[in-house]
Amino acid sequence: MLRKALILTLFILSLLIPACSIGKTAPTAKPQISNLQSPTPSPTPTKLPPNPKVDYTPTPADTPAPAVIQHAPPRGASLPPDGSVELIFDREMDRQSVEKAFRLQPAGENPAPVDGSLIWVNNRTVQFKPNAPLDRAAVYDAILTQDAQANTGEALREPYTFRFSAQGYLETAQVIPAPGAEDVESNTTVTVIFNRPVVPLMSKDEGGRMKAEDEKQDAHPSAFQLPQPLSFEPAIEGKGEWLNTSIYVFTPSAPLIGGVTYTAKVSAGLQGIGGEPLAQDFTWQFSVIPPKVSSFRPADGQTLVDIKTPVAIQFNQPIDPASAQNAFSMAGSGFLSKNIKGDFSVKGNTLTFTPTHALDFDAAYTVRLNAGVIAAGGDSLPAEQVRGMQENLEWRFTTVPLPKIVSTFPENGERHARPFTDFRITFNAPISPATVMPNVQFTPPLSPTQVYTYFSEYDNTFVINFGAQPSTDYKVVIGSGISDPYGNPIPKGRTVKFHTDSLPPTFQ
Repeated sequence: MLRKALILTLFILSLLIPACSIGKTAPTAKPQISNLQSPTPSPTPTKLPPNPKVDYTPTPADTPAPAVIQHAPPRGASLPPDGSVELIFDREMDRQSVEKAFRLQPAGENPAPVDGSLIWVNNRTVQFKPNAPLDRAAVYDAILTQDAQANTGEALREPYTFRFSAQGYLETAQVIPAPGAEDVESNTTVTVIFNRPVVPLMSKDEGGRMKAEDEKQDAHPSAFQLPQPLSFEPAIEGKGEWLNTSIYVFTPSAPLIGGVTYTAKVSAGLQGIGGEPLAQDFTWQFSVIPPKVSSFRPADGQTLVDIKTPVAIQFNQPIDPASAQNAFSMAGSGFLSKNIKGDFSVKGNTLTFTPTHALDFDAAYTVRLNAGVIAAGGDSLPAEQVRGMQENLEWRFTTVPLPKIVSTFPENGERHARPFTDFRITFNAPISPATVMPNVQFTPPLSPTQVYTYFSEYDNTFVINFGAQPSTDYKVVIGSGISDPYGNPIPKGRTVKFHTDSLPPTFQ
């Protein structure tokens, strides 16, 4: 009774857990790339059909039953559509019984068996060759019933089944820049990642890197057999490189044209190393960031600007000189102001405008750059394909005034200047430091060995450190010969008198 119960339990378990099956779990889902089109017409389903039900007849546990010790394709592997399924037994088998017991069928309900023929390699090894190629990416069940017997007459202890999939299609798993990407940097590279190997694994010396067409023809032949899967519209000059067997990177030889939408394509017909084809063209688009101002000088609101300074505008990429010149203007302030004439220079990312004549002193100027500046090379494409700078730019600055003295330290009439103080003259604009000391006279006279001077451009202050003594009256006469870098003298000088305090009492 116990023996019958044990046999019944084994029978139920065999129905739930076949001897060998790869259909217990769903395959790993393909990477989901946003907005990425799939070139595969019949992708592997994420939920597989249930395992096939096979009749089972319990056999005594002590019966020396034959067994399958190996099958192909192995667990987790796929089979080429024109490949063969193979079974290897642990002993010699009765061929007629095996041929009667074996069938290959698509996974699913009420499948029709796959037509084919069994080919015996020897009495222990048999191969099933389908008459027609299997459907790509389809799932199949290989079934061997208990009708299969050894040469000595023993049948299989239980049915033997396993599940596998036919090799699928070559697919683009991911692309960089992503489909629909906007404001891509002009120095970007384009990367295509495939779902399976496309080129063989090889070292760099064996030709792993793509070779240019004009390289010597005596190079390793494999260097010229690697596919170049990418094409672009508009065309992009550059070089492709396989980083490994399934990742291809294209590096443009020059920056991409800003504001242009490129269409990239991997053409159908490309094959993986196992012969898996790309079923249809894979096409996507990305847009390069248009020209944009990254910095400019003089700065907005800047004062004390040199009357001979040029205006410089730095862009995020090389620009087209003609469009930049057409968009640029500079004018003085006031009702009767006119545009300033000057010379333009565009070098790479920088536009420089140099006024023909020096600007006016103490005058406000407005610089404008209208939207529409296009990137370098954009003039070679139809205007509707090129997106220029999107925003207008406007800023103002003020030039230096004519020089004059703003203040001194100590001030005139100061009676409590600190001992050993220095003397400072602050101007309203930069001056020529060399013109100061010849136009300054101290009483008492200065000792040449104790005088130290410097000019601070931060606040336009000339500092004279002269070793001032405590409890002393000083008189400083500042002449009108002090001038700015353009030779304009200050309108008038001034006289400054001050007294230094005595030293505080100390003891030791």
